[in-house]
Amino acid sequence: MANTINILVTLKSENDSRDILTVLSEQNDFRIIGTENEEAQTIIKSHLLQPDILILDSQLPGLTEYNLARIIRSRSPSTRIILLCDKDEENAYLAYKTGISGILNKKTDMGILVPVIRIISEGKNYYNIPHAFTVNTPVKHVTFFPEHKIKQNHIILSPAERGIVTDIVQGLSDKQIAEHLHFSAGTIRNYVTAIKRKTKLTSRTQLAVYSLVNELVHMEQLELFKGLGQPEPASCE
Repeated sequence: MANTINILVTLKSENDSRDILTVLSEQNDFRIIGTENEEAQTIIKSHLLQPDILILDSQLPGLTEYNLARIIRSRSPSTRIILLCDKDEENAYLAYKTGISGILNKKTDMGILVPVIRIISEGKNYYNIPHAFTVNTPVKHVTFFPEHKIKQNHIILSPAERGIVTDIVQGLSDKQIAEHLHFSAGTIRNYVTAIKRKTKLTSRTQLAVYSLVNELVHMEQLELFKGLGQPEPASCE
Protein backbone atom coordinates (compact mmCIF):
# COMPACT_ATOMS: atom_id res chain seq x y z
CA MET A 1 0.00 0.00 0.00
CA ALA A 2 1.36 3.44 -1.01
CA ASN A 3 2.21 5.94 1.70
CA THR A 4 -0.26 8.80 2.07
CA ILE A 5 0.99 12.17 0.78
CA ASN A 6 -0.44 15.04 2.85
CA ILE A 7 -0.99 18.17 0.76
CA LEU A 8 -1.73 21.79 1.68
CA VAL A 9 -3.05 23.99 -1.14
CA THR A 10 -2.57 27.78 -1.09
CA LEU A 11 -4.02 29.57 -4.10
CA LYS A 12 -5.40 33.08 -4.56
CA SER A 13 -8.09 32.07 -7.07
CA GLU A 14 -11.03 29.95 -5.90
CA ASN A 15 -11.39 28.56 -9.44
CA ASP A 16 -7.75 27.45 -9.54
CA SER A 17 -8.10 25.90 -6.10
CA ARG A 18 -11.30 24.05 -7.05
CA ASP A 19 -9.77 22.66 -10.26
CA ILE A 20 -6.65 21.43 -8.48
CA LEU A 21 -8.59 19.90 -5.59
CA THR A 22 -10.66 17.99 -8.13
CA VAL A 23 -7.51 16.58 -9.78
CA LEU A 24 -5.86 15.68 -6.49
CA SER A 25 -8.95 14.12 -4.90
CA GLU A 26 -8.94 11.40 -7.56
CA GLN A 27 -5.73 9.94 -6.10
CA ASN A 28 -6.28 7.47 -3.27
CA ASP A 29 -2.91 8.18 -1.68
CA PHE A 30 -3.30 11.99 -1.70
CA ARG A 31 -4.83 13.64 1.37
CA ILE A 32 -5.77 17.33 1.20
CA ILE A 33 -5.20 18.59 4.73
CA GLY A 34 -6.09 22.23 4.13
CA THR A 35 -6.62 25.11 1.72
CA GLU A 36 -5.62 28.75 2.07
CA ASN A 37 -5.36 31.99 0.09
CA GLU A 38 -3.18 34.19 2.33
CA GLU A 39 0.43 34.17 3.50
CA ALA A 40 0.20 34.37 7.27
CA GLN A 41 -2.33 31.55 7.49
CA THR A 42 -0.18 29.49 5.12
CA ILE A 43 2.79 29.88 7.45
CA ILE A 44 0.65 28.90 10.44
CA LYS A 45 -0.91 25.86 8.79
CA SER A 46 2.43 24.69 7.39
CA HIS A 47 3.93 24.91 10.87
CA LEU A 48 1.07 23.13 12.65
CA LEU A 49 0.19 20.53 10.00
CA GLN A 50 3.69 19.85 8.55
CA PRO A 51 2.39 18.85 5.07
CA ASP A 52 4.48 16.68 2.79
CA ILE A 53 3.63 18.94 -0.15
CA LEU A 54 2.64 22.62 -0.25
CA ILE A 55 1.13 23.87 -3.50
CA LEU A 56 1.83 27.61 -3.56
CA ASP A 57 0.52 30.44 -5.73
CA SER A 58 3.05 32.94 -7.09
CA GLN A 59 0.35 35.67 -7.09
CA LEU A 60 -0.40 35.95 -3.36
CA PRO A 61 -0.46 39.58 -2.16
CA GLY A 62 2.23 41.03 0.04
CA LEU A 63 5.25 38.71 -0.17
CA THR A 64 7.30 37.21 -2.99
CA GLU A 65 7.08 33.46 -3.39
CA TYR A 66 10.78 33.25 -2.51
CA ASN A 67 10.30 35.04 0.81
CA LEU A 68 7.31 32.89 1.69
CA ALA A 69 9.06 29.65 0.76
CA ARG A 70 12.09 30.55 2.85
CA ILE A 71 9.96 31.33 5.92
CA ILE A 72 7.84 28.18 5.55
CA ARG A 73 10.85 25.92 5.08
CA SER A 74 12.49 27.36 8.19
CA ARG A 75 9.49 26.15 10.25
CA SER A 76 8.59 23.06 8.25
CA PRO A 77 11.85 21.79 6.68
CA SER A 78 10.36 18.49 5.52
CA THR A 79 7.66 20.22 3.44
CA ARG A 80 8.33 20.20 -0.30
CA ILE A 81 6.94 23.24 -2.15
CA ILE A 82 5.46 23.31 -5.66
CA LEU A 83 5.01 26.81 -7.11
CA LEU A 84 2.23 27.54 -9.61
CA CYS A 85 3.01 30.63 -11.69
CA ASP A 86 1.19 32.66 -14.35
CA LYS A 87 4.26 33.48 -16.45
CA ASP A 88 7.56 31.91 -17.44
CA GLU A 89 9.53 34.48 -15.46
CA GLU A 90 10.30 32.42 -12.37
CA ASN A 91 13.99 31.96 -11.64
CA ALA A 92 14.44 28.24 -11.12
CA TYR A 93 17.84 28.61 -9.48
CA LEU A 94 16.54 31.15 -6.97
CA ALA A 95 13.51 28.91 -6.35
CA TYR A 96 15.84 26.01 -5.65
CA LYS A 97 17.98 28.09 -3.28
CA THR A 98 14.92 29.23 -1.28
CA GLY A 99 13.36 25.80 -0.91
CA ILE A 100 10.95 25.52 -3.84
CA SER A 101 11.17 22.02 -5.28
CA GLY A 102 8.95 22.41 -8.33
CA ILE A 103 7.53 25.03 -10.68
CA LEU A 104 4.52 24.65 -12.98
CA ASN A 105 2.84 27.21 -15.21
CA LYS A 106 -0.89 27.47 -14.48
CA LYS A 107 -1.57 27.23 -18.22
CA THR A 108 -0.20 23.71 -18.16
CA ASP A 109 -2.69 20.84 -18.02
CA MET A 110 -2.99 20.29 -14.27
CA GLY A 111 -3.11 16.56 -14.86
CA ILE A 112 0.69 16.78 -14.79
CA LEU A 113 0.48 17.87 -11.16
CA VAL A 114 -0.11 14.28 -10.04
CA PRO A 115 3.17 12.80 -11.37
CA VAL A 116 5.03 15.97 -10.35
CA ILE A 117 3.86 15.55 -6.75
CA ARG A 118 5.05 11.95 -6.79
CA ILE A 119 8.44 12.95 -8.23
CA ILE A 120 8.93 15.70 -5.67
CA SER A 121 7.77 13.45 -2.81
CA GLU A 122 10.71 11.20 -3.70
CA GLY A 123 13.13 14.07 -3.05
CA LYS A 124 13.60 15.17 -6.68
CA ASN A 125 13.02 18.62 -8.22
CA TYR A 126 10.90 19.57 -11.24
CA TYR A 127 11.01 22.98 -12.95
CA ASN A 128 8.69 23.13 -15.96
CA ILE A 129 9.75 26.55 -17.25
CA PRO A 130 12.07 27.61 -20.11
CA HIS A 131 15.83 27.87 -19.75
CA ALA A 132 16.77 25.06 -17.41
CA PHE A 133 19.17 26.36 -14.82
CA THR A 134 22.65 25.24 -13.90
CA VAL A 135 24.64 25.97 -10.76
CA ASN A 136 26.21 28.87 -12.65
CA THR A 137 22.89 30.54 -13.48
CA PRO A 138 22.94 34.12 -12.12
CA VAL A 139 20.34 34.89 -9.48
CA LYS A 140 18.15 37.90 -10.23
CA HIS A 141 18.05 40.62 -7.62
CA VAL A 142 15.20 40.00 -5.18
CA THR A 143 14.46 42.06 -2.09
CA PHE A 144 13.67 39.53 0.61
CA PHE A 145 11.12 40.32 3.29
CA PRO A 146 12.59 42.24 5.26
CA GLU A 147 16.13 40.99 4.64
CA HIS A 148 17.79 43.01 7.40
CA LYS A 149 15.30 42.04 10.11
CA ILE A 150 13.86 38.63 9.30
CA LYS A 151 14.61 37.74 12.92
CA GLN A 152 14.62 40.76 15.18
CA ASN A 153 13.26 40.03 18.62
CA HIS A 154 14.11 43.32 20.32
CA ILE A 155 10.84 44.92 19.16
CA ILE A 156 8.66 45.13 22.27
CA LEU A 157 4.88 45.41 22.05
CA SER A 158 2.58 46.43 24.85
CA PRO A 159 -0.13 43.95 25.93
CA ALA A 160 -2.71 45.94 23.95
CA GLU A 161 -0.50 46.01 20.85
CA ARG A 162 0.18 42.28 21.15
CA GLY A 163 -3.56 41.59 21.32
CA ILE A 164 -4.18 43.67 18.21
CA VAL A 165 -1.35 41.99 16.28
CA THR A 166 -2.71 38.56 17.27
CA ASP A 167 -6.08 39.49 15.76
CA ILE A 168 -4.40 40.87 12.61
CA VAL A 169 -2.60 37.54 12.16
CA GLN A 170 -5.99 35.82 12.33
CA GLY A 171 -7.30 38.04 9.53
CA LEU A 172 -9.64 40.26 11.55
CA SER A 173 -10.55 43.75 10.29
CA ASP A 174 -10.16 46.88 12.43
CA LYS A 175 -13.90 46.78 13.18
CA GLN A 176 -13.75 43.13 14.24
CA ILE A 177 -10.67 43.77 16.40
CA ALA A 178 -12.45 46.70 18.06
CA GLU A 179 -15.42 44.50 18.90
CA HIS A 180 -13.18 41.69 20.17
CA LEU A 181 -10.98 43.89 22.37
CA HIS A 182 -13.70 46.41 23.32
CA PHE A 183 -11.99 49.45 21.80
CA SER A 184 -13.32 51.93 19.28
CA ALA A 185 -12.42 51.37 15.62
CA GLY A 186 -10.54 54.70 15.64
CA THR A 187 -8.41 53.56 18.58
CA ILE A 188 -7.55 50.34 16.77
CA ARG A 189 -6.53 52.26 13.65
CA ASN A 190 -4.25 54.46 15.75
CA TYR A 191 -2.71 51.40 17.39
CA VAL A 192 -2.12 49.72 14.01
CA THR A 193 -0.45 52.86 12.66
CA ALA A 194 1.80 53.00 15.73
CA ILE A 195 2.70 49.30 15.44
CA LYS A 196 3.61 49.69 11.75
CA ARG A 197 5.80 52.66 12.65
CA LYS A 198 7.48 50.71 15.45
CA THR A 199 8.20 47.70 13.19
CA LYS A 200 8.92 49.87 10.11
CA LEU A 201 6.44 47.87 8.03
CA THR A 202 3.80 49.21 5.66
CA SER A 203 1.11 46.54 5.27
CA ARG A 204 -0.99 44.26 7.46
CA THR A 205 0.32 41.24 5.55
CA GLN A 206 3.93 42.15 6.33
CA LEU A 207 2.99 42.84 9.94
CA ALA A 208 1.27 39.46 10.30
CA VAL A 209 4.20 37.55 8.82
CA TYR A 210 6.77 39.57 10.76
CA SER A 211 4.89 38.86 14.01
CA LEU A 212 4.94 35.12 13.31
CA VAL A 213 8.58 35.00 12.27
CA ASN A 214 9.71 36.99 15.32
CA GLU A 215 7.36 35.13 17.68
CA LEU A 216 5.50 38.26 18.72
CA VAL A 217 2.50 35.97 18.24
CA HIS A 218 2.67 32.27 19.11
CA MET A 219 0.86 30.08 16.59
CA GLU A 220 -0.43 27.52 19.05
CA GLN A 221 -2.29 30.23 20.98
CA LEU A 222 -4.32 31.45 18.00
CA GLU A 223 -8.00 30.70 18.52
CA LEU A 224 -8.63 30.33 14.79
CA PHE A 225 -6.19 27.41 14.49
CA LYS A 226 -6.55 25.46 17.72
CA GLY A 227 -8.51 22.75 15.92
CA LEU A 228 -5.85 22.05 13.29
CA GLY A 229 -4.18 19.14 15.04
CA GLN A 230 -6.35 16.54 13.28
CA PRO A 231 -7.55 18.14 10.03
CA GLU A 232 -10.48 16.89 8.03
CA PRO A 233 -9.96 16.31 4.28
CA ALA A 234 -10.93 19.40 2.30
CA SER A 235 -13.96 19.22 0.02
CA CYS A 236 -13.52 19.89 -3.68
CA GLU A 237 -17.19 20.72 -4.22
